[in-house]
Amino acid sequence: MTSYIPQFVLTGPDTVSCLSLSSKLLASGFEDGSLYLWSPDELAAPVFVFSSPMVCTAISFYANDTSILYSSYDGNIALWDLRNGTKPATVWKISNDEINSIDVLSQKGCLAAADDLGNVSLVSTTTGELITTMSKHDNICSAALFRPGWENQLISVGLDCRLIVSDWQTDGRCLDLFEMSDLVDVKSYADLLSNETHLSSDLLSNGYNEMSEPCSEDCDCDGSAEGDDSSLIEDSDQESKATSQSVNKNFIRVASSFSPEEIQQFVATQVLSQGLPLNPPMIHSLVCTESGSYVIAGLESGAVEVFRGGKHIEHVESLIGHRRSVAALLPIEESHLLSGGNDCCLFLWEISTGGSSKKFVHSGKINSLAGRHLSKIYLADNSPKIQVTDLTRA
Repeated sequence: MTSYIPQFVLTGPDTVSCLSLSSKLLASGFEDGSLYLWSPDELAAPVFVFSSPMVCTAISFYANDTSILYSSYDGNIALWDLRNGTKPATVWKISNDEINSIDVLSQKGCLAAADDLGNVSLVSTTTGELITTMSKHDNICSAALFRPGWENQLISVGLDCRLIVSDWQTDGRCLDLFEMSDLVDVKSYADLLSNETHLSSDLLSNGYNEMSEPCSEDCDCDGSAEGDDSSLIEDSDQESKATSQSVNKNFIRVASSFSPEEIQQFVATQVLSQGLPLNPPMIHSLVCTESGSYVIAGLESGAVEVFRGGKHIEHVESLIGHRRSVAALLPIEESHLLSGGNDCCLFLWEISTGGSSKKFVHSGKINSLAGRHLSKIYLADNSPKIQVTDLTRA
């Protein structure tokens, strides 16, 4: 088991719901509506403490070195000027339902808010005036991001199992659309067994229940295996396509923390759930690398789906390690990715196709991640605590 010891532990008033990091401050939102700001250099106590009437669902700084912060509660967005006072400078009513994510494109003075109605509202960062509303999801829109390097592109994901890239600056047309259920075919999963053993009838009958069993409230995951390498599985079928862009069905990377028996159980789950409304690949988390070359989504199924490209992106790899939904993702310096899940596990992946991976076992379900370097990672779980960890020493 790979373990780590936190350098610091920051403690707030309630379960941490979200994190945002600038060059000056770490902002943390809590389920009781509190908003704490911490100095990364002096972590003994928060430097600001604010409160709002409902759970803080999302936060985002205006830019890396700014004192302007946005937070959301219910369908509202509060603009905070951290240099003046302890109340928001203004509050805007953006949606009639809960806002799940906020992203800011400071160069264009535009803010994107994804909500439970399936909409992404684009508003002015200074006036809150609505620029446009994009309604492309049939279910909750869990996250929306402006794609770095392509300022006209907005990426949104939702519980309708879709990742959509849109041109928000022109007519809002769809540039790329991916159905998560179409990314990898059943044959690719079955081929995972080619280097192990044949799938037995017992696993076919029992594997689904074993892998789909819900996580306990105290998240008592076994997490007993560790791994520094990953296996790359290749399939010859390259014909299938996503709705508007071709997808790469060649590569499934399985973390070496999976034993041969667990791989068999995983394959049984995938094979038996085809065509059934069981464990659908709803998308809970979304990130881009700083260059925008990689777009990465975390799924309810535990998979992490990696896309890459220029003006158009394509699916390049599925990362398999988590046994429960992937709630948090964090790219590090274009080369690595951290993924945290409801299985109480944290994975460190090399982003390049076929790269290595490393598994860390945590004490709770991971809600949010922040950081820019592996030497200082902020990790929030389903508790009031934020752990500050140096993963280069783990």
